[in-house]
Amino acid sequence: MEGPFFDLDIQSDQSSGKNSIKELINMAQRLKWDAIAISDFVLNKEDLIRIKSEIRKIDSNIDVFLGAKIKAENVKDLEKRVKNLREYADIIIVHGGELEINRRACEMPEVDILAHPELNRKDSGLDHVMARLAHTNHVAIEINFENILSTHRRMRSQVLAKYNRNILLCQKMGASIICCSGAESIYDMRSPREYISFLQTQGMSIDRAIETISKVPESIIRRAYEVRSESFIRPGLKRVDSGESQ
Repeated sequence: MEGPFFDLDIQSDQSSGKNSIKELINMAQRLKWDAIAISDFVLNKEDLIRIKSEIRKIDSNIDVFLGAKIKAENVKDLEKRVKNLREYADIIIVHGGELEINRRACEMPEVDILAHPELNRKDSGLDHVMARLAHTNHVAIEINFENILSTHRRMRSQVLAKYNRNILLCQKMGASIICCSGAESIYDMRSPREYISFLQTQGMSIDRAIETISKVPESIIRRAYEVRSESFIRPGLKRVDSGESQ
């Protein structure tokens, strides 16, 4: 298997998680991840600054990025918080489930990942229009592994059916799929090989499965820095200085 491998959705005890950032990093190293993101639920830039300070205290053999996971009350709240946090976070993840939140997240190039759009829904939380918007705005749709670990029997089969629909929909519309742990403790974390095996059971080829934890998250990290740059205007369009070569 070719890496590097990234898990961009992990919560620490700075928000909803049970383990310290150091414990999560140590477990990620044991599981052979090349990079992770501590993506805690945050309210403001002060939260992010505090978490970033904690990350910097830890010596690590892997790359550790700073994520912001946003659980918005409504669309206006989502827009406001994305705007306020984008400058400080390496990755912006939107906590999905509400249809209006799902759609708005897919419309925003400042958003990197829409997490579990199917959460607490009877449908999968996506349609063709949203998948097309996600493709246009480079918003990756997350397959959240923690949702599988925390469900059983009939409920788990329903979650898997929703994942399967979103995978097919995204493949048809060209939207990116990213697989993340959604871990809230070290016991929710798994190795890259386990995610790849799971995605193959959902009908993905091994190459596409590997991409969900390698090329897709790597492109998110690269593009996140691009979006935060002063030259960025919208997808496919950036400001070029008069002295810069075309």
